[in-house]
Amino acid sequence: MVPGGPRKRCQTASRVRWLNELTLGYHLLRYFQPVEPSAKRVPMAQARTWSRKFMLPWLAMSLVAVPFLVTIISVVGRHWHPSSDQGLELLRIRDVGGSHTPLLGAWSRWGWAHPGPLLFWTLAPWYRALGNNGVLVGVGVINLVSAIGVVLIGFRRGGDTGAVLAGLMVALVTRALGPGMLIDPWNPWVAFLPSVVFLGLVWSVLCGDLAMLPVAVGVGSFVAQIHFGYMPLVGGLLLVALGAAVGWTVNRRRRRPVDHEPHAGRQSLFRRPLLLAGLVGAALWAPVIVQQLTGTPGNVSSLLAYVRHPPEPAAGWSRAFDTMGEQLRPFGPWVTGHESTGPGLEQTASTIWADATIVMVVAAGLWANKRGAKQAARLAIVSLIAIAIAVAATARVTGIFAPYVLRWWRGVAALTYLSIAWSLLFSLGRRRIHAVTQGVAVTGMLAVAVVELFALPAPLPFAPVSTAIGAVARPTASALDRDRRYLVRSVDRRTLSAPTSGLFVALATRGFHVFSDRGPDALLMYGSWRLASPDQVDAVITMVAIPEIDAGWHAPANSRVVATFDPLTTEQRARVRTLDEQIRAEVGAKASERLVADSNYARSAFVDDGANRKDVDELGRLQAIGDGFVVFVSPTH
Repeated sequence: MVPGGPRKRCQTASRVRWLNELTLGYHLLRYFQPVEPSAKRVPMAQARTWSRKFMLPWLAMSLVAVPFLVTIISVVGRHWHPSSDQGLELLRIRDVGGSHTPLLGAWSRWGWAHPGPLLFWTLAPWYRALGNNGVLVGVGVINLVSAIGVVLIGFRRGGDTGAVLAGLMVALVTRALGPGMLIDPWNPWVAFLPSVVFLGLVWSVLCGDLAMLPVAVGVGSFVAQIHFGYMPLVGGLLLVALGAAVGWTVNRRRRRPVDHEPHAGRQSLFRRPLLLAGLVGAALWAPVIVQQLTGTPGNVSSLLAYVRHPPEPAAGWSRAFDTMGEQLRPFGPWVTGHESTGPGLEQTASTIWADATIVMVVAAGLWANKRGAKQAARLAIVSLIAIAIAVAATARVTGIFAPYVLRWWRGVAALTYLSIAWSLLFSLGRRRIHAVTQGVAVTGMLAVAVVELFALPAPLPFAPVSTAIGAVARPTASALDRDRRYLVRSVDRRTLSAPTSGLFVALATRGFHVFSDRGPDALLMYGSWRLASPDQVDAVITMVAIPEIDAGWHAPANSRVVATFDPLTTEQRARVRTLDEQIRAEVGAKASERLVADSNYARSAFVDDGANRKDVDELGRLQAIGDGFVVFVSPTH
């Protein structure tokens, strides 16, 4: 035998295969390897090594993971002090495992809570391990797993080409979100990428891949519990998936009668996904049911009452179709990330492009079905059903017609364009076309990964207020007595940052007995055990924005200042006051109580009303640095 000949090569290949067996990615890709519509595995050639088996899907997963990994790493060494809704969420995350373990989701301004507590339960271990920053890391991991899940579903449905196509889609969606939203624990943002995975799982079930049904129920439950706005999409598509699963099961049993099947016992395998899906759903929704049966009021009852009798008028069909026109454009918000009008409302557009897109989905799906690409045809069906549900759900939206309420549209639009590309590619079936497509997709993912590297560090949620809370929390805590009870308030009408919850969290984390005022939404926001009236506490802590003091706010008698923070220098703060007076004089009666120039829309409005553009832009730059705050401790009487 020649040294280094076939025997040595065989030994080397054996060692490589042994190492592969220890690799998590190897087992993931083996599980998600392509399957036929009958859900039988396609056997792989035993002689092929890891690099040849899974090179493209592994590369796709690596590239889509880059934005998430670098964003998570950018959190290291920084200190985040949550405020606004994120601060309220952190309070509920801290409750997990104690006597007040949450059974509800985040509070809603409509007078009910989002359906379930899965987000809080999922992030609790990250908080226990890493503190406030652990919540950001936990959200980043949820989104990272979701992105990789999209690639794995693409690989399972279409092999190498499917993996890179799905990878390019999720890379574009990720780029449109921006790095800040990849770690932001606000519930409308966290639900988005898992909802994209859910769409792919429903498609898999329609292809006869019943092993994905329990996963679809689990992911769909997670998404729907986080944000009620996703409930129509999740609920409607789960019904479709369950119907398809039952149909596949019945059809297979008819083709293989149990009485004549040599291995009749194996038929139970076809029923297990349905049974397991039911168990998963029951387990994940048990907290919601318990709260409904024991809570006063039951949250499910509140949700149903809101759906039946909304307190505000719905958007209507015309606005819903115009929203579809904006979302289904070829370079719509799912690619660009831009969908807001000047005041921050959802932008609408003509339905011409959307109608053309839907026609393309139908035509490409029919052609794919005719050419034998059944899975591509079923992807087209899922896309069309998702669009129909999205339009109907949009028509029922009440209140502020804001992009965060409709974020699920981006996932539907991304799936729609993936459907067109999938139908065309898998109908042609030519190796050269697939090779070119794979090259283009990998190049696109690589470009997104490089661009994301230049977007670091990722902005922290409400970063200016986080900095302010970090600055005032320590001196405030030093001035308090741990044996006394305090009511925490804030005065800041310029932003939506609501520093009350931020200071509340900072003091509660340090072990102080702090409470919030009773109010219409306070029960959902803080919980009954954190509410008190002034006569039930020893003192009141108020965090006041400096511009509020400049506008005439006065502290109660006998108050004392315990902390002060201002990101502006003395000269800059004086300049802000001068600019405020000048612009107010120029605008006249149209001037609002607080002049806020932190957006192009607001600055343009001031100029239209007669203000000097140079002064408005300067005020905007100074306000963007952040507000200063003063913390007062006041007696209750």
